[in-house]
Amino acid sequence: MRSGARETRLFVALALLAAPGCTRTNPDFTGGESGTLKDMSQAEHPRDVGRREAGRPDLRPDQLVNPNKPQGVDVLLVVDNSGGMAYPQQWLARDVTTLIKGLDALPGGPNYRIAVTTTDMGVGAYQNAGCSATGDAGQLLVPNSCPKPQGNVSYVQRVGNAVNVQGSVDQAVACMIKEQGSDGCGFEQPLKAMKVALANKSFVRSAAALAVVILTNEDDCSAVSNTLFNPAAATLGPYASYRCFQFGVLCNGAQPPLSQTLIGGCIPGQQWLHDVQSEYVELLQTIKPKGWVSLLVIAAPAADPVMVVQTSNFPPGFTVKQSCEVGLVDGYPGFRLEDLVNRFGAYSGFASVCETSYKAGLQGLVLRIQSAF
Repeated sequence: MRSGARETRLFVALALLAAPGCTRTNPDFTGGESGTLKDMSQAEHPRDVGRREAGRPDLRPDQLVNPNKPQGVDVLLVVDNSGGMAYPQQWLARDVTTLIKGLDALPGGPNYRIAVTTTDMGVGAYQNAGCSATGDAGQLLVPNSCPKPQGNVSYVQRVGNAVNVQGSVDQAVACMIKEQGSDGCGFEQPLKAMKVALANKSFVRSAAALAVVILTNEDDCSAVSNTLFNPAAATLGPYASYRCFQFGVLCNGAQPPLSQTLIGGCIPGQQWLHDVQSEYVELLQTIKPKGWVSLLVIAAPAADPVMVVQTSNFPPGFTVKQSCEVGLVDGYPGFRLEDLVNRFGAYSGFASVCETSYKAGLQGLVLRIQSAF
């Protein structure tokens, strides 16, 4: 929910592919000649300086790779369904074939599940015309216009030649992505939605590897309390997405102001939003054996410095200037999401939501998934 702006890094940089546009390489992963992990403990990402004590360890292949092999992989797609996301949804729906082809070629043959949820987790008691109380609540969603999976489940599955939907897996999954719409709550909470969805034991198999893809054009706003979304809370400033920035990061060690300014050194902080490390990085690191979890975040890169723009005077409104844009798609700095990728380490990747093709990011994800087998 952004006032005065259209509502509307990372994939793994493969050694055999040229990195396009805004996409940047995760320093902990290299495609090498065989797409394998290497010891990158001496490679320090600029945003990780001073953060070792905060929880990201030096990762070595022997620490990451479990000697046992998973039986298949479960893939969760967390899709932003707020305003301005129609095109990114279409691009991911088109390019998801890249992921599925990689899953079809896994050692031992196809054995996977793919499910979709959205970033809409509602606003509790502060529901309004734009945001309901619970949103989609991390549920696995199959729109009515999409092929219905057999067996009363909300995910597409392929094991060997057995598929649980009519038609192709590609078409079914693409439909589940692009039919989520763009009328969801503008306070995106992809990390909270991910956590809730991954608690779905009917979807996540204990013996399977896990992959998560997050698609959004704004930063994560996973709130500790829905009070953050109270439109009448004057102390929280204008009722807009700027609250997620103002109360979710610290810039040069201080809370961002309600004024037009240029500020730098912004990193996740404060108590209004769930801590990225303890709430989400540690979840991903412990939910499966080491090396079994892969992550791709498709969002807007963080910016340094970042421009705070005043969008209106009466009432006063503010927004953070976009860090990427293409056509009708604006991407706003993903400080928390980029931090998640940096902290999670070698099995994570970041690609720009403003790239009109997500194939390279998905190819990187496939390599990371394959490394577990």
